[in-house]
Amino acid sequence: MRSPTTSGGVVAPLLVSEKTVELNLTIELVNWFFSLSGRPSFAWGPTLRQEANWGFDAAYGLAGRFIYIQYKKALDEAPGHKYELNRTAAQDQHLKLANLEAAGCTVGYLLPRFTTLSHIASHRRRLLLNPHTAWVPPSSIAMPGGGVGHHDLHIHPHRCWLTSEPVELSMPGPLTGDLLLKGGARFDADTHSYWEKVFAKIFGEGDDEGDGGVIFFAPDP
Repeated sequence: MRSPTTSGGVVAPLLVSEKTVELNLTIELVNWFFSLSGRPSFAWGPTLRQEANWGFDAAYGLAGRFIYIQYKKALDEAPGHKYELNRTAAQDQHLKLANLEAAGCTVGYLLPRFTTLSHIASHRRRLLLNPHTAWVPPSSIAMPGGGVGHHDLHIHPHRCWLTSEPVELSMPGPLTGDLLLKGGARFDADTHSYWEKVFAKIFGEGDDEGDGGVIFFAPDP
C-alpha cells in the first residue's frame, strides 16, 4: 500500500479508521484472553441495527461472560488526542453504554492513542498496553445532558477532559413595541410626547446623580 503525498511531495502517513482500530485490537484481545484463561475466546459483532440499539461495537466472550466494547478513532490534538462521542442519529450511545454498565456488565470505550498504520506496524502485539490504548468505562466520564448530545473526550499526557457542543437555540424575533409594551400600549407618532416623558423619567435628562436608573411602571396612554 502506497502512502499519499502532500502538495510538497512529502509522503503523508496513512491514517487509520475506526474499523482498522477495531480489527487490530480484536486480534490482541482474543489472544490476551486466551493467555489469561488457557481457553479460546471469541468476538461477536452486532448488526448495524443492533449496534444502534445497544451502543457497542463488539462483544468478547470468555468463560461464559461477555465484555462489551465501543471503539473510537483518535483524532490528533497535540500533545494528545480527541475522541468524538455520541456521533449517532439519536446522540445517545454513551447513555446506552452507561445503562449496560449500571446493569452489571463489563463495558468500556477502548481508545487508541495512535492514528497511523505505521504505529500499528511498529507496536503490534503491544497495542493494548499503556500508552498505546486507553480503557475508559462510561461511568468515569461525567457527561452533561444525561449522556445525550455531542461531546468530545480529550486525552493528553497529563490531563483528560470533556467538551460539549453548544446547544442551538431559535433566533429571537425583532425588537418591537409589542414585545416591550404588553397590554396593547401604542408606540407611534400619536403617543410620541407621552413616551418622551416616560423615557426621560426612566433614563434621566439632567445632570443630577439621582436622575434615571429607576424602574417605571407606566399606565396605558
